[in-house]
Amino acid sequence: MPPKRKRKSAPPVIAVDRISNLPDHMLQHVISFLPAQAAVRTCMLARRWRHLWRSTSGLRIIGLHDNCYYYADVQELRKFVDHLLILRERTDLDTVEMKFGEFSQDDMPYLNLWIRFAVMSKVRALTVHLDGSLFLYLDPLVSQHLTTLDLEGVGLEESVLDFASCPALEDLNMCRCDINAGRIASRSLKHLSIFGCRSDLDCRIHVSTPGLLSLNLADFAGFSFE
Repeated sequence: MPPKRKRKSAPPVIAVDRISNLPDHMLQHVISFLPAQAAVRTCMLARRWRHLWRSTSGLRIIGLHDNCYYYADVQELRKFVDHLLILRERTDLDTVEMKFGEFSQDDMPYLNLWIRFAVMSKVRALTVHLDGSLFLYLDPLVSQHLTTLDLEGVGLEESVLDFASCPALEDLNMCRCDINAGRIASRSLKHLSIFGCRSDLDCRIHVSTPGLLSLNLADFAGFSFE
């Protein structure tokens, strides 16, 4: 019998870390899609990653447990968020998402403080979703950079819904909000969505948005709009 041919062994597989070869700004962009807790944990991957999370272009503040997202109570995350904002570099933010469940009256100053931090960081797209039994009444927003505002479970007075101090705002989405204002005004607004909101005022809400291209109004409790 002819001798058996020896099989050639497969070449060794060499693992290549292509992700770490990306430039810092690309890694920071990728990290910005993670919840803030997971973004901070990337500092343990390697020496190069130690400070990348501090200059991400986005910030997502939401409950995280066993890689599952949930709406955490404000009290549960308050200490973490305070330390997070102190340790971050003072770099501009493209997006900020804040999503919380229950909160108390004592938590409201913290929530408004965190929102002011986002505005001071020149955020362009701001999302604030609250799923508690109370409404958070927002402080007026002043920003030359804010283009998109997505709100849920917040209270809005006329001083907030007059967006003269937000000349770049184009998209406004309000869901399950308490609208305590007789007027919504913006010269720059192009898209307005109002869903599941309410108003206890005994008058119509006047919408003064000369550049508006689309309006979505559904499931509103209160007087109508004009």
